[in-house]
Amino acid sequence: MAKRLQVEMTEEQYQLLKKLAGPGGLSSLVRKALNTEAYLQDAERDNAKILIERKDGSVRELARL
Repeated sequence: MAKRLQVEMTEEQYQLLKKLAGPGGLSSLVRKALNTEAYLQDAERDNAKILIERKDGSVRELARL
């Protein structure tokens, strides 16, 4: 069964949320964000490094807040 969620955020955060949501909508963005966060937390629990490789071949480790 679907659940509703109410979230408080700044106007700046809300504008970013709308921009990121795009045509897929807010619900889709939140679902993707939850899945991504779960994946990252699982990787961190396994002491994995999360790396970003740029087009130029440079690699940086993702620093999580």
